[in-house]
Amino acid sequence: MRGMQDLMRLTAVRRVLAAVRRYRFVGLSFFIFVILGTLFFTFSQDELYRATSVVELRWNPKTEVFPFRDVSTQETWGGYWSYDEFRNTQIEVIRSRRVLQRVVDVLGDPSLTPALLEARLTVEPVPDSRLIRVSYMDTSPQRAADIANTVVQAYMDVGVENRIRWIQQIVDWLRDRIDNTQDDIGRAQKDLFEFQKEMGSINLDKDRQQIEAEIDALHARYIDAHTRRIQLEGQLREMKRLAEQGNSGLQQLAHALAVEDRQGAVATIQKRWVELQAERAGLSAVYGDAHPKMQALDRQLNALRSELLEAARKRIDGIRAQMDIATAEEEELLKAMDELVSAALDRSKIWQRYQELSDEAVSRRQFYEVLLERFKEIDITRDLNREQAVLIESAVPPAVAAWPNVRVNLAVGLFLALTGAIGMALLLNLLQQGVQNSEDLEAAIGVRALAELPYLQTDSIDYPLEKLMLHDPDSPLAESIRVVRNHILFAPRGRRIRAILFTGAQPLEGKTTTANNLAIATAQAGRRVLLVDADLRKAATSKVWKARGRRGFADVLSGNARWQDVVQPTEVANLSVMGTGGDPSHPPELFQKEALERVLPVLQQEWDIVIFDGSPLLLVADSIVVSSVVDETFIVMEAGRIHKREARDLVARLERIGQPTWEIILNKVTLPSAWGYDGYGYGYSYGYGSRGESELLVDQGDVTVETV
Repeated sequence: MRGMQDLMRLTAVRRVLAAVRRYRFVGLSFFIFVILGTLFFTFSQDELYRATSVVELRWNPKTEVFPFRDVSTQETWGGYWSYDEFRNTQIEVIRSRRVLQRVVDVLGDPSLTPALLEARLTVEPVPDSRLIRVSYMDTSPQRAADIANTVVQAYMDVGVENRIRWIQQIVDWLRDRIDNTQDDIGRAQKDLFEFQKEMGSINLDKDRQQIEAEIDALHARYIDAHTRRIQLEGQLREMKRLAEQGNSGLQQLAHALAVEDRQGAVATIQKRWVELQAERAGLSAVYGDAHPKMQALDRQLNALRSELLEAARKRIDGIRAQMDIATAEEEELLKAMDELVSAALDRSKIWQRYQELSDEAVSRRQFYEVLLERFKEIDITRDLNREQAVLIESAVPPAVAAWPNVRVNLAVGLFLALTGAIGMALLLNLLQQGVQNSEDLEAAIGVRALAELPYLQTDSIDYPLEKLMLHDPDSPLAESIRVVRNHILFAPRGRRIRAILFTGAQPLEGKTTTANNLAIATAQAGRRVLLVDADLRKAATSKVWKARGRRGFADVLSGNARWQDVVQPTEVANLSVMGTGGDPSHPPELFQKEALERVLPVLQQEWDIVIFDGSPLLLVADSIVVSSVVDETFIVMEAGRIHKREARDLVARLERIGQPTWEIILNKVTLPSAWGYDGYGYGYSYGYGSRGESELLVDQGDVTVETV
């Protein structure tokens, strides 16, 4: 994966270089134009001299005149929270129209305007310091220095004016606040006096204590009355319960009444009741209830019961009367306490109002004293002498012009010219989609063509173009074919090219013509060559050598024939041809790698070189299988017809099947000259050397060949 990525990057670089090389004259023209334009611009500019003044900023952290913050006056006495904020503000002040207009007014030069000063003025901080450089560029060195110094002086003058205005604003603000505070103090004291006058001689502290004491006393009385009422309610309930129980409760009722009877009447009744009860108990043992003595005792007991119940009724009425008195007392005490609480609340409101008026009068007085103290502390002279900037170095007339900078301009011009030339070449290459020559091909896929076959007019030719090497061996096309032949014969040592496939992207691009003429040229060089028609659908090579209709390559692949039965000789010495054979119904089924690997070694035992004329790669898959078993694949592309995208797709197919050795031959190329070596063989490492071709000898196995 990494190797593929490296290859893709290398291919991309090659494409860029190819585009630059193809449009080198356009790029060179653009490069020269930009350089000349840069030189013209540089030397046509007026010389400008830069004079620089150095200023130190004096930053004081934010301080306030007095510790009362107010939004309306924040901008008036303000400050700066950080040095960066202060520095950036001062830089903008130096560049402000107010300062620049003051410079124009001071110098009195009608040619100067604030806009011109702003365009030529540079204000920049010195890193890691509090220094500021104020630079100005002008055609006159002396005027550049004068303007730079005047800008600094104008900035300082504006700073003094700002401080004066700032101090005056502070003083005016303090005076207004002092006057307003005096009025507030007068109003507060007046309100307090009128309130005291309205309340008369009321002692608020004494009244409040007295009311609190009275409320406490009433509350104690209320608790006593409430407790007494609760007790009476309990006694009333108990008396009612005992009275309702009959004889069983008379003893307890008599006891309860005796406790409250201070005259002893109830105690006498109770004693007599006990005696009669004891007497009746004794007689009951002798007499029955109907006996006169028993009935007499019962009448006496009933009389005593009636007396006890009457005493109980009177007691109950007395308790109720006491309860009514206690309840009335409770209500009266509650009403009195409510009135005292209301009076206390009124006194509290009066007291609160009094405290508010008193506190306001005191606070106004304190605020007035603080303002008056701060006003006395203002030192106008000291504040005016507190400078925000100090001139460290005045500007002097420079001896050397700062503009134009020839080195910088040339460096920028070279950069723009170089990048622009490359960009223009890439743009033109992008717009040109067709492959016209080897340079276009390299720009598309990063590889140059092995050879460029020149375009040949066929109107006056009376022989098959596939046999050009026999009829016109001295033509430019024949010389280009020999270039391809030499690539095969002069392969580097350790690599022998014995099996070759010719294919193309689309039909009618010249692969059959190139394959046949290369076979003839190689046979003329003394090699034993077998030309195999592997395009089973078109069988163009079979038609050239009249080998169609007989058994051929398809029958050998299927195992239905031996190669000895299908190969036929030609009129060219050392050249044999194997036609396609009968028309197969399913050509893809015949092109199996196993079959090709079985047949090809047998053929290579009889012939030095086996050349396959295959089918177009982008249409059918037959040639893809053949390409996987041959030593090298030649892709014939027609210049002007093949597009860059098609070339990239074709090469991608070969790389996917693992065919590392392939070359491209461009056909029908319009050459810059009608004849000569300039018309073909661009950019490859094989071909004619320093010696003549007739002197080159190649040793291939046991055969020594003298090229012709």
